[in-house]
Amino acid sequence: MVFSSDVDPEIIISRVTHEFGRAGGFYFRKKQLQCEETMTPFIIYFLYTFNDIATLRGELTSLLEEAFQGMKDDLTLPDEFEYASLPDINIRRGVPKLPGQPGSNFRDYSREMQEARRAHLIECDIKEIPFLRVLIGYIKEMKLAVRIWGGHTHITETVDWDSPKGDVSRFVRMSQDHTNYNMSLVSVQVRGITDLEASAEVTCPESGNVIGRLSLRQTLLKYLKLTDGNPMCAELHQRGPQGLVDMVIPNTSLAESGFEMFNKQPAGYLYHVLPKFGASALFIKSLLRRSMEAGLTTEAPLCTYDFNTHILTTPRDQAQEGVLSDVRSLPFFQDVLAEKLAADSSKKNKKAYTAPEMCFQLGSARSVQTVHGANEGKHNNVPEPGVELRPAGTKAPAANLSNADQPVVEIASSEDDASSDEEREGSDDTSLSSDDSSASSSSVEEEQSAPAGGG
Repeated sequence: MVFSSDVDPEIIISRVTHEFGRAGGFYFRKKQLQCEETMTPFIIYFLYTFNDIATLRGELTSLLEEAFQGMKDDLTLPDEFEYASLPDINIRRGVPKLPGQPGSNFRDYSREMQEARRAHLIECDIKEIPFLRVLIGYIKEMKLAVRIWGGHTHITETVDWDSPKGDVSRFVRMSQDHTNYNMSLVSVQVRGITDLEASAEVTCPESGNVIGRLSLRQTLLKYLKLTDGNPMCAELHQRGPQGLVDMVIPNTSLAESGFEMFNKQPAGYLYHVLPKFGASALFIKSLLRRSMEAGLTTEAPLCTYDFNTHILTTPRDQAQEGVLSDVRSLPFFQDVLAEKLAADSSKKNKKAYTAPEMCFQLGSARSVQTVHGANEGKHNNVPEPGVELRPAGTKAPAANLSNADQPVVEIASSEDDASSDEEREGSDDTSLSSDDSSASSSSVEEEQSAPAGGG
């Protein structure tokens, strides 16, 4: 049941929720999307499932706005959408499911594995699906999502009973890879970042001419490395202006120790590490001033970094070390903490990490590039956007004049579309519903007692 009213929804809900429950109702909230019938025709693979939903919704909306404006500027927007407004969208968490297969097939999985099977589903008004399909096609063609979510993320359309057998097979394989992606990663919070999208000019090391800009987000995605050369972070998300920054990193001891060293003093870490990749002092200074807290930025030159041991030492560490050395020299000193750590390391119940050899390979191309065979290789020849840091004297990458003002990351090609099941996220939403008004265009499996449409 869906209805509208001139009275504020929160007032209605607060007044009738009790009686609604007594009458046997169980789901009475305000709909996130103000429409009667919604569907989830698209799914986002290889985007960490446990990210903040409101943050992802904002990032996806900004991508759709960029695509809408880009198609207007390119004169590629279909005539029927010339005066249309941007479609309203919502993001749900749901389990990708093969059409016709019951969800009970996976009920013996551990809770952790069942949660890792979830992906992000894009929900919209059923009338807006054709327009949304056009905008998402442009996002993928121009690789707009690469700058925000990285090259491994893949937006795909659902499969159903009428899909070719090869599409269903690729869908199953991609769903398995997505589960591995979630199981291989963990989300942590970064301190000291005020603006993840702040950028600085990149200059040619030979001529000194400005060749583009690089944001802090893209700098971290491309140049923040582990000691084995693999990327340290898979994703970065900021919860609004000057909000918390979530970094998604591999769930390995090596990544954990590398992140702890970076998070000790992010500005100091980048100040010493970025020159190794050819970043100029002017670029580093400008980027840190625009994106980091002032206290961290001013302290950055005072830090030291040992490239042999990969240890960052801050002025605070140096001051504490002087005090501790005096304490350790006392005859009655006993390092109880070191003894406890040594004892803990020998215990059987150690922290569970993902086996490094079984982790999702962030620096490599996906084994399945697209779900739909019709899109195989469709966007492989599209140039990667942007500029790249490089030391003086090294060969410059092939020029990309059409995108010279945009940042670059190493990407695996991302093409097409997928299928799934759905769960109402809306933890901060208010909604009203008893029967579902939305269903996925593929066969879906409910994750909550609440209806899939959330209407």
